[in-house]
Amino acid sequence: MFNLIEKYISSMSINVFNNMALSKDIHFSSSELEFAYGFIRSKWKDVLSNYESFNLSKYKSYFSEDNFNKISQLLKDAYLKYGHYLK
Repeated sequence: MFNLIEKYISSMSINVFNNMALSKDIHFSSSELEFAYGFIRSKWKDVLSNYESFNLSKYKSYFSEDNFNKISQLLKDAYLKYGHYLK
């Protein structure tokens, strides 16, 4: 599973990432977009392999309150739906 995710993320452009966010009603500012895209590109494996100990709150200051809440809920929903594939 990690190989598929790695291939997808390594080929994902910032525009594709932003369009995915927009499809989830997350409207990033340019600084939020740059941070989130860079974070996903460099830290995705750490987050997915250690989701239970991952502390998203450490990154709250990088996002508006609305976007942070949406991202937090999106991660929870995705983990509930797909988390069993990562174990």
